[in-house]
Amino acid sequence: MHLPTPSPYLASALLADSTPAGWPKRLVTTPMISLTEQMIRNSFVNASRKEVSDLTLPLDFSEIQWDSLDYFGWRDRKLPRRSYVVVPLDDSLVGIVLRQTEAKAQSRPQCSWCQDVNLSNDVAFYSAKRAGDAGRKGDTVGTLVCAEFGCSVTVRKRPPLAYVGFDVDAAREARIAELQERARSFALSVVHGASSARISRCRARSALMGCSGALLERIANGANATRSRSNSTSSMRPSMTVSNSTQRTAPPGVSVTKS
Repeated sequence: MHLPTPSPYLASALLADSTPAGWPKRLVTTPMISLTEQMIRNSFVNASRKEVSDLTLPLDFSEIQWDSLDYFGWRDRKLPRRSYVVVPLDDSLVGIVLRQTEAKAQSRPQCSWCQDVNLSNDVAFYSAKRAGDAGRKGDTVGTLVCAEFGCSVTVRKRPPLAYVGFDVDAAREARIAELQERARSFALSVVHGASSARISRCRARSALMGCSGALLERIANGANATRSRSNSTSSMRPSMTVSNSTQRTAPPGVSVTKS
């Protein structure tokens, strides 16, 4: 069975030592840790202090079976169209505020996280502000995900026997690992706009487990380097002056004025 190649950020999902040389690497799952209310509130990277203080946890929070989850997601019962997900990423937690769009799809969509082909769950389109300056400027990222965040239940269902000799348990484990990777990928797309200062503040708020770790610092540094290169390129461009009284385009270094 062909298994997809995981992203570089999913190093913990490769079991290299037990895989024979020349064989495809086998994906293994990373269990979700038990979360406390304080850990959850400290994890958000795209929320204001008011949004964090206003969030409401599920009524059954104390009864959650964490070892059967790949990420923690829930809808706020007091705030319509607002939801939240907390995704383990590297050695950290990334909490994300989601907003459900009002537009409805003409056909039943597929969840882009669990990719359930049976379409057993309602799927909603959620948008999330990017972290840091990007989010404050209005930059967002969207995703189609199960409206009630039941992806973990879906991928743990035993798949039907596809052919003689089909490894049902291996296929199930692969679906779990792929869900975890897609959740991490979405979290990365949100935190990509986080600044180093934001990361430092998040870490300071949570001594046990902050919302960002060494991986997020590398992401922020990469984003800063990209902006620096862009600014450097812009400063090297020839300057030109065009008055408002003309529509002609001036060549580099030439000032155009109305005659």
